[in-house]
Formats: sequence, structure tokens, C-alpha cells
Amino acid sequence: KSRSDKMATFAELVENQRSLVCSMDEKLKELEKLQQKVDASYSGPGKVKLDVGGKMFHVGRGTLMNQEGTFFFHMLVSEKFLPDEDGAYFIDRNPTYMPLILDHLRGTLNPKRVSQLNPLEREELDTELDFYQISTLEAPKKLTNLVWMTTSTTDTGEVGCYKCQHGPVLTASCTWMIKVHSAIPSCDVGMATVEHTNHFNANTNTAWGVRESGHVYGGPTHGQQHRGLAFTSGAILECQFNFEKRTLTISHNGAEHTWGGVVGQVCPAFSGGEKSRAVFINA
Repeated sequence: KSRSDKMATFAELVENQRSLVCSMDEKLKELEKLQQKVDASYSGPGKVKLDVGGKMFHVGRGTLMNQEGTFFFHMLVSEKFLPDEDGAYFIDRNPTYMPLILDHLRGTLNPKRVSQLNPLEREELDTELDFYQISTLEAPKKLTNLVWMTTSTTDTGEVGCYKCQHGPVLTASCTWMIKVHSAIPSCDVGMATVEHTNHFNANTNTAWGVRESGHVYGGPTHGQQHRGLAFTSGAILECQFNFEKRTLTISHNGAEHTWGGVVGQVCPAFSGGEKSRAVFINA
């Protein structure tokens, strides 16, 4: 390149750098203004009135702002939301589940209040959580020391071969580990709906899990082999169920597989050949 071309290139680089610095300065100013709004919101009146669908709630300002990114946080920080003449913020939503949501923000929610909801009520609650931009009301729980799940011959009075064994119905995100003491083919570990009674490969929409051979069942990958997940007797598999996203992830020896669409009333589940045996252990 000629000297003039080099000078032009250099000048262009300098101008780009200057524009970048100016852009960063503008962003910093915007962040400073946002921080000022946040600080002002925290220093505002200690009590906030909410009119949710015609029902009044009185809440501490700090309670509504203790989770950034929620509807309530943005409501108090943004200039787009203003209280009515009576000083209350009107929210045109069903107030039924507001006590649960507010107790969650206060840190005083008893999880049993959520677990006692029926499926329709839970669906309605999830709709409200989506609106308020709250991901979940419950911290992931762990299943510990659940009963043995065994399969054996039917003449012993135990559940027959290849019949699905169910743990408790899960009503929240959960983590557990299962130790397979005897992995007699075909041995399946995962989750199933309460209606699913047969082997995991019997239906792609009601059971999700992995077989000792590494084959995965349920969902779009039904029947495919994942050799990294293959296991033998004595193996310990970690399972994670995300209630909100309806996903199951099973991990073993550094490998993992995730299933989506884990819907319905679902439970940890196990199935296997004669005298297969597994037990839940502390996660």
C-alpha cells in the first residue's frame, strides 16, 4: 500500500476507536442513570400498595426488589409504571396466587403449600409466574433414602419382570441418585408417568430413561444408543428433573443425556429383568 493509503487506514482505525469509546461512555452513562433509579427505588417509601385484580396487597419495597429481573423490580425502577391516585400499582391479573408469590419473595413460603396444588392449579400458578418473570417458587429438592425398587419373578409375590417400578410423584424440580445393585438386562433407569406400567421402550411419550446397554428411550432420540451412559451392576446414576422446563437429565461416568417433554404426573422409575434391583441414595 502507498503511504497515503496507510494513513487513510490509520485514520479510519482511529475514528473507529473514538466511536467505540464514545459508545462505551454513553453506555456507562445509561448504567449510571439506571443505578440511580434503582437506588431511588430502594430509598422510596418502605411500603408498596398493589391492586391485583381489585384485591389490595401491602408489601415491603425491599421484598419486591430482592430479585432483579422480575416484573416487580422493573415496575419500581422503570418510569413507565406509575401508581394510581390512591397510591396503588394496579396489576390486571388474577390475585388468587399472589399470597404464594409474595411469600416466596419474602422467603417465608412453605413448599407444602405448592405441592398441595392440583395439576390445574399448578398450571394456573405457572402462568402467573411467567407473567411476573419468576422462574420458580421452590429450590430444587433432593430425594433421599427412598424405598427399594425390585423386580423378580411373579411367583414370589413381587412385581414381575420388565414391569415399571415407580417412586413418588414429583411436584417440583428435584435431584436424586440411584444405585443399580443388579443390572439384569433389560434394565431401565429414568422417569415415567404414573400410568406407565411396562418397559421403558413401550411408549415414547410416557417413559424417559436409559438402559444398561446405553440405549435411550423416550422423546425424539428413542431407541438410539449412547455408549457413554451404558452401565453395569454397582453403577450410580445421577438424575435431575426440572419441573418448570419439564426436562430430565441423567449423568453417568462423565456422560449425560437430556430429555424434553417430560409431561404428566411423573415419578422416578426403574424396570429390569428377573431379580434386577436398584435403590435411591442421597444425592
